[in-house]
Amino acid sequence: MRLRLQSSSPLQLAHLAPAFAMTVTASHGTIVVRRDGFARVLTAGMGCTVEAFQPVTLLVAGSLAQPAACSVALHATREMDEGCEGYE
Repeated sequence: MRLRLQSSSPLQLAHLAPAFAMTVTASHGTIVVRRDGFARVLTAGMGCTVEAFQPVTLLVAGSLAQPAACSVALHATREMDEGCEGYE
């Protein structure tokens, strides 16, 4: 399943715990993925995968001057080998 989120104001989706692996890919603006107290900033073209049942917060940091957008894909099987390494 895929969905696209776009916002011209800050949008925070907190305490997500998807039942399947989830890939978040930024397409415009800045997207912040927070997990286990660490945050990873994604800019256009960057993506990361969150494993199933891992609590995560997603921030779509849009503004009127620069809307932010991302796509979210849920995977019933492990399709990506890369996780959200690089949290800072």
